[in-house]
Amino acid sequence: MNYLGSRYFPFFLSMTFFVGGPAFAEQGESWVFVPKVSASKKQMEFIDKTGSVDVGITTVTAELAFTAAYKQFYMSLSADESVNSTYELEAERELQSSRQDYALTFGYNIAGFNIFAGYKDGQSEISSKEIFTGELTDLTFRDNGPFLGFSYGYQMDKYGSIGANVAYAAMAGQLIRGSSVSPFILNLDGDTSGVSYGLYWSVPVNDSQVFSANLKSHRYQFSSDLIDYEQNFDILSLSLSSYF
Repeated sequence: MNYLGSRYFPFFLSMTFFVGGPAFAEQGESWVFVPKVSASKKQMEFIDKTGSVDVGITTVTAELAFTAAYKQFYMSLSADESVNSTYELEAERELQSSRQDYALTFGYNIAGFNIFAGYKDGQSEISSKEIFTGELTDLTFRDNGPFLGFSYGYQMDKYGSIGANVAYAAMAGQLIRGSSVSPFILNLDGDTSGVSYGLYWSVPVNDSQVFSANLKSHRYQFSSDLIDYEQNFDILSLSLSSYF
């Protein structure tokens, strides 16, 4: 295998924050630096268990990430934000949304398995306007805290590599909800926890670049003294990574 060198290629198996750290073989004595750009389509769903609010909306985001690796250790920084405010029209309301995610990840490779941990901060902002009444509801969800997970990749020579990953997050959560028909703003602190899992495929473009496709799902639960929310994310990401 000539592209990227057989000892470097597995490094690019999963460069996507949180649900999978990079899966790479031992890097030798030199540092490897990997910038990455990605575009993602995110289907977001927020479900109030009382049944009063059920919001589902899709947004497109762009991610910039940078990873540094030495031997079997690596560290990644990533920032993922909506390209613009997403607009959708349902039968009785208009929806607008945006999403931001930031993360710092540390990982270690053991015989093809990667153990990784880090800290993430994510926020969703959603505006819902009732078409017939004009009532406007604003929702903000913010979650930040640590995560822990592992991934594994399988190399298929010229066909690239495939792999899977899973992670668990235990974060602090916040919900802010306001309405145009009420001066009262609900501002709740709580706990957000849940599991992320994903599948990915990577293939070399040339001697120093790798294309990757990722399918990911997050299943989180926000709990507070007054209200609970399910937060579900289904994400398709396409990325291009380079190494030097």
